[in-house]
Amino acid sequence: RPPRCERERQEDGDDEDDQPDVEVLGPGHWRIDGATDLHYLEQVFETETLVSEDGEYNSLAGFLLAHFENMPAVGEVLELDDLRYEIVEADERRIACVDVRRIEPDHSL
Repeated sequence: RPPRCERERQEDGDDEDDQPDVEVLGPGHWRIDGATDLHYLEQVFETETLVSEDGEYNSLAGFLLAHFENMPAVGEVLELDDLRYEIVEADERRIACVDVRRIEPDHSL
C-alpha cells in the first residue's frame, strides 16, 4: 500500500490540529511527512538531538535540508545519531516524505 504521506491533505478543516503523518511501519521504522514538527518527533524517536538550538528549523524537512546542505533527491540517505533518514518523496521545493529507521549499534567491533 502507498505510504500515508502520499495521500492528499484534507482541506475540510477536520485535521487542523493533528500532527502531520507519522506512520509506524515496524519496530524502529517510520514513514514521516516532511512537515512534521521536530519536538513531536523527538518524543516519537525518544531522542533530544533533532531540535535546532538556534531555531533555524522546526520541521523534519528543515532538519534534513540543514544536514544535506542542498535539496536531496529521492533515495538519498542521511545517517545521524542512530537514525537513518531516506528521502521517499521530494520535488525541487520540498521534502514531502521520509523513511526513518533506527540504526542498531554494531557490537561486533
